[in-house]
Amino acid sequence: MHPSRERVFTDVVYGGPNADRKPMRDHMERQHPGPSPYKIFFGEIHGHTELSDGWGTPGADFTAARGNFWQDALERGARIGCIAGSDIHSPFPGLEVNSGHANLRHDQPGIAPVLAEKLSREAVFDAIRQRRCYACEGARSHIDFRINGKVMGSELPDTGAPAWRLFFHVTAPEPLATITIVKNARDHFLYDIAGTERTSTAFVTDLEAERPTDYDYLRVAQSDGRRAWSSPIWVEAAR
Repeated sequence: MHPSRERVFTDVVYGGPNADRKPMRDHMERQHPGPSPYKIFFGEIHGHTELSDGWGTPGADFTAARGNFWQDALERGARIGCIAGSDIHSPFPGLEVNSGHANLRHDQPGIAPVLAEKLSREAVFDAIRQRRCYACEGARSHIDFRINGKVMGSELPDTGAPAWRLFFHVTAPEPLATITIVKNARDHFLYDIAGTERTSTAFVTDLEAERPTDYDYLRVAQSDGRRAWSSPIWVEAAR
């Protein structure tokens, strides 16, 4: 899995002869002023397709902006989850479309699964606020990631326990290649499944606290290259 998918930069610059060439994050602040728990998601997994669509809108210069990646935000202490979105002109977001106008085609649409208690608008938005959501790149994968029984997005207080028990269950539409537990922005446990199974379950015991607050999340890669990411779980630990 290429790290840029977790480190998509937000300092995309508007180009073109009449553009003010302001960073994209400045544009987002103007369009969506004030605090918002969703603003950070723009920099998570975004194809930037709207910025150079060939219809007279300003072009975009894509330059990596150090310090503006999702992992950088997590490393600075931000407690944010992740989702994915298609950002296309099709009226069917999340649907694979491989024909028609270029604005309507998308073979790897971003998908935002939400672990809601029931199928209602209120329950879905409550789950997003609680970070019980994850990001899929085209494939409709099912991810269950827990630490000591608490689901993704949770914050676990220090209980004095000598170890934490991590659990995941992943089901994907295509054979799995790897499943990685990422701890504090680095690959901590790697499961090489080698494209033989579509389902994988594992328990992992973590004995080492690296910081006063550690965070872990799951990265899933299918054998066809499509990926998914869970929202993190934060663990307060003095062990």
